[in-house]
Amino acid sequence: MQNEYPQEMEGKWLIRDRDALVRRVEAAGGVRLHERVLEMNLRFDDAENLLQSRLQVLRLRMDHQARMTFKGPADYQDGVSRRTEIEFTVSDFTAARHLLEALGYSVCFTYEKYRTEYRLGGCVIMLDELPLGHFVEIEGNKLEEIKTAADLLHLNWHAQAQLSYTALFTLYNQKTGRELRDLTFKAFSSLVVEPHQLELEYGDEV
Repeated sequence: MQNEYPQEMEGKWLIRDRDALVRRVEAAGGVRLHERVLEMNLRFDDAENLLQSRLQVLRLRMDHQARMTFKGPADYQDGVSRRTEIEFTVSDFTAARHLLEALGYSVCFTYEKYRTEYRLGGCVIMLDELPLGHFVEIEGNKLEEIKTAADLLHLNWHAQAQLSYTALFTLYNQKTGRELRDLTFKAFSSLVVEPHQLELEYGDEV
């Protein structure tokens, strides 16, 4: 019997002009779900980095609420990632962190971003501002819904980023020879990140 865990399906693009993309989202009928908010994400692993070796993610996030998330390995189909995602809210961010640490996990990576969320048709549009640049994620239940939203926003389907933000950060360190530990705005305050350092092109330049 197969486990019927919730599945996350999404596409992601690096974008050059965030303001223009916001205008396209709103012109297409996008309804704002959450105002722009700073996210702090703590990623956990054990001493042997077992979760990372299994391509799994255990994350504690604080934005307008505190949430704990587990993600399984990503499977890419037509450029869109599909993966198991189990997420729930927690009432106490600090207590949740202490629980994970008591179970033998510790913070292995910290990353920050600003996120604004819209609803567009059957999809959620997430406009993300990271130290690495501006991105848009389109999350939906069906591939065709994601494709339709991408067309409405004039995104180049073939320019999708198929790496997580964590993996893009690792790639940036490799490309630049830097040894940054965390993906925070303070760590990148004096740096300018170019698309080629992420092996990406801008998705909003169709």
